[in-house]
Amino acid sequence: MPPARLAHEVSGRYLSLLEPERIAALRRMGMGVRQMARKSGRNPSTVSRELKRNDRPYDRGLYHALLAHTRAQEKACRVKIPILARDPEFRDLVQEKLQLKWSPEQIAGWLRVTYPERTNWHLCHETIYQALYHAQETGLARELTRRLGTGRPLRKRRRRSDRRQVTLVERRSRFVYLVALPHGHGADALVKALAPVLATIPAACRHTLTWDQGGETANHQQIARYFSEGVFFTEAGSPWQKATVENTNGLTRQCLPKHLSVARHESELQAIAQATKSPAAQDPPMAFSGWRLGYSAPPSDELRCLDHLNSP
Repeated sequence: MPPARLAHEVSGRYLSLLEPERIAALRRMGMGVRQMARKSGRNPSTVSRELKRNDRPYDRGLYHALLAHTRAQEKACRVKIPILARDPEFRDLVQEKLQLKWSPEQIAGWLRVTYPERTNWHLCHETIYQALYHAQETGLARELTRRLGTGRPLRKRRRRSDRRQVTLVERRSRFVYLVALPHGHGADALVKALAPVLATIPAACRHTLTWDQGGETANHQQIARYFSEGVFFTEAGSPWQKATVENTNGLTRQCLPKHLSVARHESELQAIAQATKSPAAQDPPMAFSGWRLGYSAPPSDELRCLDHLNSP
């Protein structure tokens, strides 16, 4: 079999047959884990796990590349029973939180904080997503996909949404203000809707604004004068660089799904904003609170000077 084909016979997530051969040769040369990782173009933890995984008593301290590769293939082909299918108590707990519209990430974080001693319950959020979308194998109710923030029964490729509102979030106090865009979401309409709101926010609370890249922000110079340190933009396709806003958008969509019109009374929009700002004890835990329930932002000068905007 040609070497080029061997190198690409599996996903780049896993070691190909040539990589264990390289690790074995480098180990015979007396190199350490970090040196082998640099030479192989892999993370040191990947090399370390590969060596530990193949340290069997009958191997006599030697690392056999072909044997390690065969073991990995056999392990990948074995029938795996999902953890949610093996543990009914755990499955019922996850299902209960999904019913409450908790996201898989919130469930995974909360489990680690609430059950530190039950390490078998410490799973990543992607495991819960996979369990939902393969419900026939895990026993979860497939209808629970409708309880996710997206409300979609199947995953779809991300694309820019047709925006009809602006979400303003003060990162320190978690103050939220929703601004409707009744005249469209073009650059001029955005400035027209946003400028009057920014003028009412005290200057002490207006330092920077972080936006993503889009045509609606073309007139950012007209908005920058409201911020003492200017307007910043995230890198293209990097919504995690403004994670607070993205998370808040997810919370508001539970009350105001994308297919519903936001052309509603101002007081109704701010009632939704108020609900996202002050989580109650029964609401989902958030990452900024260390996945603790019933957490609210401590009093601050920023929050006190902004509270009047959401007052009835």
